[in-house]
Amino acid sequence: MPSRYISYVHISCGVISYVLTPTQPMSSLKSQNQPTLEALTSVACTALFADYGLAITPVPAPCETRAVHYCGIIGFTGDRIRGTLLLAMGEDALQKAMPAGTETGEGASRNWISELSNQLLGRVKNMLLRRDAEVYLTMPLVLRGEHLSPLPRERCLGLHFESDAGPIRLWVDAEFINDFVLPTEDVAGSEPMPEEGEALLF
Repeated sequence: MPSRYISYVHISCGVISYVLTPTQPMSSLKSQNQPTLEALTSVACTALFADYGLAITPVPAPCETRAVHYCGIIGFTGDRIRGTLLLAMGEDALQKAMPAGTETGEGASRNWISELSNQLLGRVKNMLLRRDAEVYLTMPLVLRGEHLSPLPRERCLGLHFESDAGPIRLWVDAEFINDFVLPTEDVAGSEPMPEEGEALLF
């Protein structure tokens, strides 16, 4: 099946940005659904890092991010919702969230931010399944750079967390199809989901 959702990544003068461009008309319900999607993603992100021993706390959006960050970018698509998730964090936070015994270095950091973005979106996928929205994940893309500046089509401040190892930034941008309204609670009768946190290494 041809992709109906394309991500463009632009790098210029040390600035990394991405633009999400739909190839079909989408629903106008984004303003209603985006807060629900971000709430699910925030819960999933907090739980994911807690499982790896890194406590994170939501904070207001900072003015800018100057530190060098590793970024895991991963797309998702389905009949009712499709979009992209971007997870960004510094080297210190990334290494602290690594399982004990993991080798360190740039290659290890690249693999781990890829894996974290995959696991995070996997958790969000399970939450969406319980809300009548099935999505499929793409292969993660990893970038490393300074002055992160995502450029979604509409206003999207993203989610921001602090930890004792440094900040974590998270953006999720999605479109909702055929007037789909994302439920704020699990749909009655939804099937139990599998255990979270299983690693799928790339």
